[in-house]
Amino acid sequence: MAAKNTDANTNPKNSLIDIAADLIGNSGIGLDTVVDLAASAVSGSSKKSGSSRKKDSKSDSLISKLIPEKVDYPQFSEKTYWAVREKFQKSIPEKVTASTLTNATGLKAETIKASVLPALALLGLLKDGKPTTKLKAWANDAKYVDTCLAIAEAVYPAGLRKLGFSTAAQQESALNWFVKNADVSSATAKKMLGIYLLFIDPKLKAAADKKAASAAKKPAASAKKPSGPKSSVDSLKVTKKGGTATITLKIVADENITKKDLTALFSDAAAEAFNQIKG
Repeated sequence: MAAKNTDANTNPKNSLIDIAADLIGNSGIGLDTVVDLAASAVSGSSKKSGSSRKKDSKSDSLISKLIPEKVDYPQFSEKTYWAVREKFQKSIPEKVTASTLTNATGLKAETIKASVLPALALLGLLKDGKPTTKLKAWANDAKYVDTCLAIAEAVYPAGLRKLGFSTAAQQESALNWFVKNADVSSATAKKMLGIYLLFIDPKLKAAADKKAASAAKKPAASAKKPSGPKSSVDSLKVTKKGGTATITLKIVADENITKKDLTALFSDAAAEAFNQIKG
């Protein structure tokens, strides 16, 4: 059977559509059996009735193809990511256990076993608890960027990578991709997205910290009032005659000017007019 697209394999519905016909034609199992087995696998029912429910190698194979295993993706914090890398930059043991990373990350052994070690394995940095050549390259500054990009291509499907990552809209699309294809909550998807971005857009820690600091300043910058014509006193003329003074004032104001700033302009103009009257 021809290989299926990785993205389709994460979606049972797509898998049913893509491979059911082929399986029916080549497995020797009838359409009614396919439907029964698929329904049974989805519902988790273990009841059997008749030869069509009989457990054999063909039906087991069919179920595994129709209902693919859930695809998982690495998820832990960016802080932990850099702490782990810094640890391996200093030394790489022959065997990596939870105790290897407790001091470096500040996490409990149980947390490391449950999330960090599995994530490192999914990324191809560990195999059976042992460091891989990828891990050694990942810990090397000179090889870091190329290694991250290679890992991103190996771990994450092309459908996700094609979504892009540069803009907020693209990252939102990627987040939704994780929610749908990894079948996780939005909170978990955000953790997956965070690690994904570190690999698809690799930067050494100093550059990453600088980028993060720059991004943190953007909300404050966006809070500034929109740019427009500069507000100012365009002209001020004081004409004195017969014991009175005529003040002609022209102010050019940005339409987004605040009441406080406009009042200040009038106040400055009034002060200048007063000086001319008394001068």
